[in-house]
Amino acid sequence: MSVRYKLAKPVIGKIAKGNLQRGLDHQKLFLKGVKTIQKRKTLPLDKLHKTIDFDECAAGATGYYAVHSRKPAGRKLVLFLFGGGYCMPGGGRDFRYAQEMADETGAEVWLVWYPLLPSATGYDIAKSVIDVYEVALESYNPGEIAFYGNSSGAALCLAACVFMRKYRPELPLPGKLVTQSPPLRVPPTDKEREVMLKRASQDMMIPAGLVDIYLERDDIFDSGGFDELASPIDQSWVGFPRLFVLYGGDEVFLAYLPALLEKCRAEGVDLSIYVGKGGHSFSAVESLPEHKIGRQKVFEFLKRD
Repeated sequence: MSVRYKLAKPVIGKIAKGNLQRGLDHQKLFLKGVKTIQKRKTLPLDKLHKTIDFDECAAGATGYYAVHSRKPAGRKLVLFLFGGGYCMPGGGRDFRYAQEMADETGAEVWLVWYPLLPSATGYDIAKSVIDVYEVALESYNPGEIAFYGNSSGAALCLAACVFMRKYRPELPLPGKLVTQSPPLRVPPTDKEREVMLKRASQDMMIPAGLVDIYLERDDIFDSGGFDELASPIDQSWVGFPRLFVLYGGDEVFLAYLPALLEKCRAEGVDLSIYVGKGGHSFSAVESLPEHKIGRQKVFEFLKRD
């Protein structure tokens, strides 16, 4: 563990977990934060255009940002799904990661700006990814396309494939899935919850009880009929593409790893795993050595044929 990580961990933890960890009203605090962030957070597109090479595009009602590789190396496309619990918008950090991903892999990277809870339903969110994927299939073969996501975006990579199986079975699945810190089941099993609680002091980003907020407010977190969004691991993965999963050695969602291993073994999914020295969504962060190692693992997987 780097010295910078050890120094940053308590500071980031205090900011990221904040009052949630101190036991205040989770629902009220969380929803207030969501509304505040969604209202104030707009993308500084003019500023981003100065350093990121991208076009502003749309697939029906869903916007996406096509980030171009400055070192093209063949026909590859990545659909990038940002994290944030399906309710926090993406931002400049996602654009910077997408540009690095494009440059390091030679792929085009499309940032999918899916709609957010509570205004959208789970069905709306998953469908928006498939709307963009259908546009991608007009120019790319499915084997040339990968889905990448972090945190809830990672779970959405898997849920989008489940969505296609349920609602659009005529569509072929993509060639690869790359998921960083996916929350695979809400609610977790009793065993998974027990492990999360034991690991809560180690994770500087996610309190163990975060998933309970989604259970307690089903009036706001509406599935729209696509209940499978919450627990993609409980659905069939038979025939799923190659899957690369990263978890941080310090994070509570590492509790899902045993179920993930058993799921892929039982249903024949080609699974690669990397447990890095870091916390939740560590490869999506820019500042520490541990994060850079995670990114390199992602890039290596995406470059493989």
